[in-house]
Formats: sequence, structure tokens, C-alpha cells
Amino acid sequence: MSEGPGYPRTTKLLHWLTVVALVAQVLVGYQLDDDGDDSARARIEAREERLEERADRDETREEELEERADALSDRDDDASIPLLPLHIGLGLTVLALALVRLVRRKVVPLPPWAEQLSGAERAWAHRTEQALYVALVAMPLSGLGLLLVSDDLLPLHIASHVLLYVSLAAHLALVLRHQLVLRDGLLRRML
Repeated sequence: MSEGPGYPRTTKLLHWLTVVALVAQVLVGYQLDDDGDDSARARIEAREERLEERADRDETREEELEERADALSDRDDDASIPLLPLHIGLGLTVLALALVRLVRRKVVPLPPWAEQLSGAERAWAHRTEQALYVALVAMPLSGLGLLLVSDDLLPLHIASHVLLYVSLAAHLALVLRHQLVLRDGLLRRML
């Protein structure tokens, strides 16, 4: 990674680590959903029903969470289960990287805007970066919420995926326009 005009090395490193962790996170997450026979999902649903029955018998919320955590740890007999701890670890990594990057942005000033960017493109870049950061925080937090709190958070988790993909597409569209159409070297600022 060169240090020329553009972003400092640490910023570039954090950016590309986030990209790698996010790609791995999404691939593992979709692999978890694509288990083929739904046997793991059926066992999860059966455990969920048992948890609901216990809640109906006036069990405390703490006991319910403990049982849910036990149910998650007991699923090691399914081939897709080793992916769950990896998915959780990658999600926590994405969250940590996003938070470190946000703190770093407050401490280390950003370089000046690239001269190639128009005012509208600067606004576009700024808004897409904001949306990306929201997604990078919301997606892992809603995923943890799915595991620890309630399946009712699934719509929020899905919405965070949609926000990520839309904002990522907008971000990449701007970069690719400058790289492939205008050929003005904008991408070098982050390499």
C-alpha cells in the first residue's frame, strides 16, 4: 500500500480489512442459511418452541436466555454448525473494525477531497459512507440480537443487508465511474 496522496496507510489497512471481513461474513452467513435439508433449522425451531413453553410457565427471562445459549452450543452435531461461531466471530470483527474506523475518523483528519470529485459526487460519497457505517454497525448488532434476544429482529437484520448492498453499490458505482470511465486515478487514493 503506497503512502502517496490520499488516505494514510492505517486508514487503507482498516478499509481493506473491513472489506475482507465483510465478504467472509456474508459468504459464511449465506452458507448457514443454505444447509439444504433444514435439519438444523428444524432443531432450532423445536428448541424455540420449548423456550416459549417455558416462558408460558412463568420462567424468568434470564433462564430463557441461558436455555437459548445452551441450545446454540448443543447444535454441534450438524455439519453447518461450525460455521455459526465463525459467523459470529466475523460479525464481531466487522463491528469492531467499523467502530475503530469511526473513532479514527474523529481523531485523524481525512485528507482533502480528491480534486476529481464534483460537489455532487462529494455529497454522494459522504452519504454512501454514512449509510455503509450504519450498515456495518446495524448488521452485526441485529445478528447478535437474533441469537440472544428474539427472532423478531430478523426484519432489521434483513434491512441492514439491503442498506449495505444498496450503499455499497452506490459507493462502487462512483469509484468505478472514475476508474473505468473517467480514468482519473481516484482509486489510487485507497490503494
